Amino acid sequence: MVTVEPAVATGGMKSVGSRILLGRWFMAFASLLIMSVAGATYMFGLYAGDIKTSLGYDQSTLNLLSFFKDLGGNVGVVSGLINEVTPPWVSCT
Repeated sequence: MVTVEPAVATGGMKSVGSRILLGRWFMAFASLLIMSVAGATYMFGLYAGDIKTSLGYDQSTLNLLSFFKDLGGNVGVVSGLINEVTPPWVSCT
């Protein structure tokens, strides 16, 4: 019979918990969550000039890009809610 020391078992769980909380995917999720709550969708004006100069867009193309960015953010919520209650093929069609 194999016995496990309590200190080893809790140390292992603590290390798994710290790996999750300090992992790069959790950090990416947390930053996106903070940006969505803080209003990062309204920050498009801050980096729109950089997009305009680096990609050579004119103002009408930039406005179109901004429109579809907002549309995607709003439709994405609805399709995510539909995907929660229906099979995945419903939201893919």
